[in-house]
Amino acid sequence: MATQIAGLVASRSHGFLFIHIPKTAGGSLKRALLAQCPDAVSPEIAAQGLQRAVGVPLPTAVKNMIARSVQYGPLRFLVTTTGHPTAALIFLAHPKFHAYRKFAFVRNPFDRIVSAYEYARQQEGYDEEFSCFVEDCPRRLQPQVNFVFFYRKLMVDWIGRFERLEEDVESLRGWLGLPELMLPHRNKTVRTRYEDYLTPSLKRRIIDVYGADFAAFDYAHA
Repeated sequence: MATQIAGLVASRSHGFLFIHIPKTAGGSLKRALLAQCPDAVSPEIAAQGLQRAVGVPLPTAVKNMIARSVQYGPLRFLVTTTGHPTAALIFLAHPKFHAYRKFAFVRNPFDRIVSAYEYARQQEGYDEEFSCFVEDCPRRLQPQVNFVFFYRKLMVDWIGRFERLEEDVESLRGWLGLPELMLPHRNKTVRTRYEDYLTPSLKRRIIDVYGADFAAFDYAHA
């Protein structure tokens, strides 16, 4: 029976590591991979204790302060407040990291933050305005580059895009040599276009926090 740990799927027989970046359809892809690969597991990483420490019950202001110091400091590539392990963390913990094919999916940062907000509102009882969620976004949703880079070094071999999910999942299936890869849709939220949520000031805030994502993954923010 596979152990379910957020943010990582590893298959020894197929030789892959899936780095799950939150709010990029990773939950659905993780289920599909576990269904297709009997030996696939989501192993516990001892260093994830560092990440859980950021999520312990603390006042919001304190958690925000910790998250900001992590996000903008040298630990940003090793520790996230979501508990999802980064590629750099797995590299330190996994002795055969380089022997595996590593991959992840990314998403337009504007769309990603709106998706996270609506999930929190519809599934977790979050009752604040979108502007409040954006103000707290360093704690709630780390930049995607933190999961797949170590400073300027890309730590994965392949990156798919949420915006062409079906096409890229099919490409991934072929790359991994799987007979099929059926993608169930989980955590679906009801919402309008992300543009409807954005004001000029909120756009500036999101660009300020996720500027590295826009640049690294070539997403427009004009």
